[in-house]
Amino acid sequence: MFSPQWLLSLGYAFPCAFCSHMGPSDRYEYPSCSMENCGGPFVGRSFPCYQGVLTRTTLATHCFRCGEPAEEAIVTNDKGYVGVCQKHLNSTVPTSSDTLVPKDA
Repeated sequence: MFSPQWLLSLGYAFPCAFCSHMGPSDRYEYPSCSMENCGGPFVGRSFPCYQGVLTRTTLATHCFRCGEPAEEAIVTNDKGYVGVCQKHLNSTVPTSSDTLVPKDA
């Protein structure tokens, strides 16, 4: 398994960094998610395929970008909750939650 801190430093979303679906990729130099129907609030989802040590409460109370305590919770199109901190509240920066592979990687 990859270090969550390393994945966060590469730009992966907080849930992705702790998800067991992250693994080596045949198509990319960097790790990728094996779940095609997952994603975060940029695609209207609340990381529905997430599998790992974080709970749904943790995903709602911590920022989906950085993992810091959330200031607000976003209700997504799939009726789930995803937390967001003040720093990332108005962020439109592409993340792994909408592409599954960071654009800068």
